[in-house]
Amino acid sequence: MSEGQGGEVSKTYIYGLMAGMVLTGAANTIVFKAQDEAVVLDKPYNHPFVQAFTMFFGEFLCLIAFQLQKLFSRNWEETQAVAIAEAEQKGLNTNVSKFWLLIPAGCDTLTSSLQLAGLVFVPPSIYQMMRGGVILVTAFLSVVALKRKLYIHHYLGLLLCIIGITLVGLTTVLYAKDDDGGSSEVSPPFCLL
Repeated sequence: MSEGQGGEVSKTYIYGLMAGMVLTGAANTIVFKAQDEAVVLDKPYNHPFVQAFTMFFGEFLCLIAFQLQKLFSRNWEETQAVAIAEAEQKGLNTNVSKFWLLIPAGCDTLTSSLQLAGLVFVPPSIYQMMRGGVILVTAFLSVVALKRKLYIHHYLGLLLCIIGITLVGLTTVLYAKDDDGGSSEVSPPFCLL
């Protein structure tokens, strides 16, 4: 990690991460939509669950980079000891079963698979905007699970997100066109988004 004086993370590093996330997120959606529109042996390629598997396999490969970093880091054990000491000082439990991670991982797998299934039926731009609904779930869980307090500006932001997502979704439903240019009903898989 790129740290400045006093252990602070540099702004250049943060902006680089932000730009990387936006670019790779957009590229991810474009590639998956291109796969959905591909025709193989005169049949459309509609395999969102295979796409989800390849995405999670790629994320799994990040564990290799993590293990390499751990292996070649000079002060890995010291850093971990300091982090554990700080957690214990705050009264946090540091002896938690790693199997608890199966719950959020399973939810992530399910939602990603359903989102990729929804991408088959809508344009990528609509897909990306509808994915913004994760903000609402994150805010809800931060209040319920983490006992965080949301302030008025948080609720205002959430309200604007709800309005924006609703408008995008309604526009897609109300102005849906079929391949011949006529109006068509939006299929239930649209709700998977």
